[in-house]
Amino acid sequence: MIIQSKKILTEEGFLDGYLEIKDGEIKRILTKEQYFGDIDFDASDAMVFPGLVDIHLHGYKGRLDPNNILDETEFDLFLHEMAKQGTTSCLPSIDPENYEAIKDYTPKENVARFLGLNLEAYFSNLQYAGYRQPDGRLNLPSIDHLEELIQRCGNQLKYVMIAPELDGAMEAMEYLHNQGIKVSAGHTLMKAEEFKRFTGEHLIDALTHTGNNMGVMHQRDVGVMGVGLLDPDIVCELITDFIHVSEEMVRLILRVKEHEKIILVSDSVSLAGQPAGEYSLKGHRRTVSDDCKILDEHGGIQGCYFTLYQNLCRLMERRIVPLEEAVKMASLYPARFLHLDDQIGSIKVGKKADLIIVDPSMKLLGTFVGGKKIT
Repeated sequence: MIIQSKKILTEEGFLDGYLEIKDGEIKRILTKEQYFGDIDFDASDAMVFPGLVDIHLHGYKGRLDPNNILDETEFDLFLHEMAKQGTTSCLPSIDPENYEAIKDYTPKENVARFLGLNLEAYFSNLQYAGYRQPDGRLNLPSIDHLEELIQRCGNQLKYVMIAPELDGAMEAMEYLHNQGIKVSAGHTLMKAEEFKRFTGEHLIDALTHTGNNMGVMHQRDVGVMGVGLLDPDIVCELITDFIHVSEEMVRLILRVKEHEKIILVSDSVSLAGQPAGEYSLKGHRRTVSDDCKILDEHGGIQGCYFTLYQNLCRLMERRIVPLEEAVKMASLYPARFLHLDDQIGSIKVGKKADLIIVDPSMKLLGTFVGGKKIT
């Protein structure tokens, strides 16, 4: 298959030319002077971006609703919806009670790539635990507990968030690293000096949704967020809906942190994209507001309303970073974090033909996964 566009976004920048796709991979990238044959998909008046890679999401438009028991059909519908929304690969976070449902999940066609599981918000400080610890009991990250979770999901756990102040956190993080599983710090109230014990041992790979659920930065104690921003080895997840994090803070983060260490995430939940109104989540009231906030009964933000592509567009509207760099934060850099950048995350010969087609106004026109258009 041949795709033509005047603006193909490669790792080196935009190219006016053609993509030759064969067996689901990009076989050749040709300039307009190098190819004069037939084309199969004309995107000449649009832009071609790499498909987006979302390492932190919980659902979308009613899919992966925690109120319901998960099965493979529901999981397929979720992955199909995400592909339609421009996310060609993802690392969803689901409640461990549903792990058996996808323990033996096999990839399907016409869906986003399932890269494994992100266990987010499960090992939380009680203040940030949400519906996951309604009776006040903490999930503690013991090695035995983690072994049971890994077995339950069929070794599909790839990324785990732990509040470092929890009992057993350091030993659990060491164990996860020995299993090749990434570790993030989040849903925490730990102080900076305490947190440096963990960063000094290189136990923290990332900060979960930087700026949210991690206390407050103070001039005499920058906390987990400040330490993470200054540590060159730590990746910072960032939600750019400009609801979770203000524009001023986004600008500060992007000035302080090396861009290659920033990963845009959606943190979308099952109520994302749903009509405004009142909903119930495992007995807890949730409100979707007219201004696209998902709120608990106390007015606290509970997940993001938007997809990763929509968050990318909201970032681009403010012209804080160049388009090329913003796209990398949502594609190449998360793929690199997962050590999958030899396969996905950019338009490059030999990589999977995971692409999104975008018009000049940033409207999403179509998605390809493995060279096949999502319908």
